[in-house]
Amino acid sequence: MRYGVRTIRGYSPSILKSFSEFINLIQGWPAEALPGGFLFLGDIKKMDPMALNVMGVRSFLDYFQAPAPFVPVKRFPTGLILYRNPEGLPRCFRARTSAGTWGYEPVKDALTSARVTEINPNRIEAETEGIGEDLLVFSDNSFPGWTATVNGTILKPMKVFHTFMAVPVPAGKSHVVWEFRPSHWSLYLLLSAAGIGLSLILSAIPVIRKQARQG
Repeated sequence: MRYGVRTIRGYSPSILKSFSEFINLIQGWPAEALPGGFLFLGDIKKMDPMALNVMGVRSFLDYFQAPAPFVPVKRFPTGLILYRNPEGLPRCFRARTSAGTWGYEPVKDALTSARVTEINPNRIEAETEGIGEDLLVFSDNSFPGWTATVNGTILKPMKVFHTFMAVPVPAGKSHVVWEFRPSHWSLYLLLSAAGIGLSLILSAIPVIRKQARQG
């Protein structure tokens, strides 16, 4: 992620099943097809535009003509063209159920807003406001261990758009906090503390024995 630019393709030895299925589905491939460790994206003309927007694709590089809503911004001497997508969504956005392909659609009205205020590997905070009860979607993969707090109430995130996590939010303003804590996190902390304590005891035994002999 050089220069802070996030990309939707690349190599990973451990691609999540739901995300690999999502990548297949947006291109019209069978969900169960195995992409391997490298996420390959083919002809953008054949991809689901809403899926690209949900992933937050705001820029696109290609040698060929891109379809609307992509707008050409710059052509490089190599022939590569930089396109901008004015409909690309931010990292978090409000959505509602629909009869469309994905079962959900982004909320688009002037009175709806959502923004990430803080983001760390294991913690995300967001502020949102809307005129109705919606889902607040964060465009990262849903994974066991994530919990969410909406206005102080703890909720279990749900999976939407096949792979992304979301929580229900009421009308009006809401403060949402996502935290990643594996289900056995408390046990891990206890075992770590016990291991540290045992190490200290074992390291102190020689000192105690030496002092006992000298006494």
